[in-house]
Amino acid sequence: MGREGHYLKKVVQAVKTGGPAYAVYKVKRYMKRNLWRKKRFSMDDFVFEELPEPLSEQKDDNSSYDVSVVVPTYNAGTQFETMLELLEQQECCGTVEIVIVDSGSTDGTVQLCQQHEVTLVQIPNEQFSHSYARNLGAETAKGDILVFMTQDALPSSKEWLCSMIQPVQQKEADAVSCGEECPEGTDLYYRIANYGHASYVGFLQEDVTGSREKCRDEESLRRYAALSDVACAIRRSIFLKFRHRFDFAEDQDLGIRLLAGGYRTRLLSGVKVIHGHNRSADYYLKRGLVDREAYYKIFHQKEDKVDGAITASTIYYSACTVAEFLSLVEEELRQETSVAAFIKKASGLFDEVIEKNWEKPSFEKEVEKNAPLLEEIIRKCVESHRMVNYPSNRELAYSVRYYLDNVAEYFEYCGTESMERLAVELCQCMWKQFALCVGAELAKLKQEEHWNCKIQELTKGV
Repeated sequence: MGREGHYLKKVVQAVKTGGPAYAVYKVKRYMKRNLWRKKRFSMDDFVFEELPEPLSEQKDDNSSYDVSVVVPTYNAGTQFETMLELLEQQECCGTVEIVIVDSGSTDGTVQLCQQHEVTLVQIPNEQFSHSYARNLGAETAKGDILVFMTQDALPSSKEWLCSMIQPVQQKEADAVSCGEECPEGTDLYYRIANYGHASYVGFLQEDVTGSREKCRDEESLRRYAALSDVACAIRRSIFLKFRHRFDFAEDQDLGIRLLAGGYRTRLLSGVKVIHGHNRSADYYLKRGLVDREAYYKIFHQKEDKVDGAITASTIYYSACTVAEFLSLVEEELRQETSVAAFIKKASGLFDEVIEKNWEKPSFEKEVEKNAPLLEEIIRKCVESHRMVNYPSNRELAYSVRYYLDNVAEYFEYCGTESMERLAVELCQCMWKQFALCVGAELAKLKQEEHWNCKIQELTKGV
């Protein structure tokens, strides 16, 4: 599907869930937000001077291995042995080296590595960052092609690795990532996000190849640069010219710099890595924060100058809205027989609650269970709001409301599940989306003394 088809689909979905007026509102909002970015966009802003390969790491063309799989680990858990066994069983990809960079595991991960033929690198936990661990693994590796993976990802077949490296081997692309197949037990929020990412990037049904020439604005750059370290293949000699940077979003940053340097990316639709999560709203609170901070760095954006009290009031107002909406919608959800009917009704109800709470918000409901950090942030915002009673805006609440469009699109594509099970899961999804949006808002408050310590605390352990 082309980008025009993608946006048309989004407009049609908005009409279905909120009517023509809502669709027009979304289109205007999108145009206003992106117009200025297109005017100032230049790929030259992202060109990065290539680094020389360290003399100690330079090799002749006859590498010791054809492929080195680099995996950072920390308390990798019971699934990790399955990962090692599946990597050892890979076929048709030459000789394979497994490089593990462990940052202080205490659960037997190191002992498990010692039972398998892997290259083990150990670093103190306090030295870990997503970039440092992967760069160290790449420098240690002896393979001609690197494949970065996360400790919770699994090859989907014995030919998976061969399919991943084939475009690099044949010089059709310089860096490659693939789609994700969510295993049983993956929560609904991650499944919807996984589908949404593939739909946005455009590789639901066909491969996507990126190049400098195709990047005409910031949005197209983000799509073509959407490499993922869940599974990413790249020639080692090229990687060592760039290496990873930053603590978060190091994979997309690499993709952007590769494209700016004239290299090509490819996102494979027919190749899948098995990967999924079941995480709390608190995780997505942190994720929203670090993702927004990474965005500022990667795209050379200045941090938004905002009034901390107004932002706190906005979060408070949105929390009131989401809590009241979910208290009203749960019974409606259980009574409906189809997701489509529920989404249409829920969207209208959300709009009503937004308007109602605009005048006089009141937060008396409980936050999603197992989210103490999110509840702490909301209480902090409640206190701030009561002290100054600043006005808020509705953008954050609408960002959560838009999520219903994503839910509807996902189920239209993937099919409907049992509505009885969906009742609880959809409520959890709304809290997780709210937490993600709150995290992004908190990134604006980093310079506020009142918030700085809490924000620093939230950036740890993501």
